[in-house]
Amino acid sequence: MLEHYTVNKLEITKNTFLGFCYFPSYPDLKNIFPEFKSIVVDLLENNMIPDNLERIPFYVALYEIDPWTIKIIPNNKFRFMLEIIFVNDKTIKFEKEWIKWIIENDPDGTSLNELSYVFGLVNLSISKIQKFMGVTDEFLRNGDSKTSLPVFTHKLEEDKLSVSSQLFINLIFKLLKNGRVRTDLYFAEELEKFMAYLKKEQKIELLRIQYVADSLTPLEIQRLRGKI
Repeated sequence: MLEHYTVNKLEITKNTFLGFCYFPSYPDLKNIFPEFKSIVVDLLENNMIPDNLERIPFYVALYEIDPWTIKIIPNNKFRFMLEIIFVNDKTIKFEKEWIKWIIENDPDGTSLNELSYVFGLVNLSISKIQKFMGVTDEFLRNGDSKTSLPVFTHKLEEDKLSVSSQLFINLIFKLLKNGRVRTDLYFAEELEKFMAYLKKEQKIELLRIQYVADSLTPLEIQRLRGKI
């Protein structure tokens, strides 16, 4: 166990680090994160973060590594980093860079879906999520992945949010305005379900979103206007 050794005298290998991930029993974890930086960089660049052992490597990455300075293979594991960020009231050194990287490099919308889960966390940092909402457009502007509107409307139906429903609705609006929501044959139907949670002026604003208007037929727009 690392607490029995002087870290700077111990040869830190990949196996040492992975063993530590299983039993992270060190008095102050942040003090030894720099010792693991090069190993975590290697794991990230080679897509070798072990399943079910992501937490410590992700903590090291958040405190020590700017994701834009290394070559990382995108995958769905990074969505778990969002929870680490948003339950922590304190600002983590590279949290903004990682949020931006995760959302821009989300391979299939899984990380965007994760946002609906994050907003329902019991120990969610309200100050952190409010800070995030202030710059959400910056994070959503780039990237090709799309989430599913029912993932978010279902969260409203469950009424298990840790923030106000209006803040969550604002997130959905931002996703729509930035074209990060899938459109399909049922898009108009899902919008109608979403409109049930909106005030009149919000319903009007929703149908004025260019991405929404471009994704609907004239008949669908007319039908939804009848719901205002």
